[in-house]
Amino acid sequence: AAFIYALIPDLSFLASLTIAACLTPTDPILAAAVIGGKYADKHVPAHLRHLLAAESGCNDGAAFPFLYIGIYLLLDRTTGEAMRDWFLVLWLYEIVFGVVFGASIGFGFRYLMKFCEAKDLIDRQSYVAQYVSLALLTIGVTTLVGSDDILAAFACGTAFAWDGFFNKQTEAAVFSSVIDLLFNIAAFVFVGAWTPFSDFDAPEFSITVWRLVVIAL
Repeated sequence: AAFIYALIPDLSFLASLTIAACLTPTDPILAAAVIGGKYADKHVPAHLRHLLAAESGCNDGAAFPFLYIGIYLLLDRTTGEAMRDWFLVLWLYEIVFGVVFGASIGFGFRYLMKFCEAKDLIDRQSYVAQYVSLALLTIGVTTLVGSDDILAAFACGTAFAWDGFFNKQTEAAVFSSVIDLLFNIAAFVFVGAWTPFSDFDAPEFSITVWRLVVIAL
């Protein structure tokens, strides 16, 4: 935030803090290039790949406190109101409730899958389908109630696969890898399509290409 504030003088420090909170988290899509594929399997230790996957998955949601403290201070009339909203709305409702809600769904689904497996009520294709359907269910419900969908999905996946049962059942399937690759490529194409490259040079906002290059470096 201090670096952005120094390089783009027309921004206030709170605006710089808000932008910095958007830029700081490790992007899960970019992390996938390090933690997956033949090169990663051969040269990156498993514990390091798991750590990077966990860190990139959770820190998008963990950056919310830094993002919203800047937004609340910019929008609320007083610092007291901003701190109240930051604690009650963000920490308690979006973060704590989102994590507990997501973990509860993952925990419940894990036992439901074990029950279905014990009673022979599920086939191999349905096992693989849980990979997408559970994520969409968690994100959809959490978004509808206005909580943090990213952290909820991460907590759900962690609770669901905690004991390795799901991984053992789907270790021969490549569907999850295909879905990962498809979403990664689609995300890069989508972001590249809507990025307003013409706005990268906006002297009226003290935004110039050389400043952005230095910030990126």
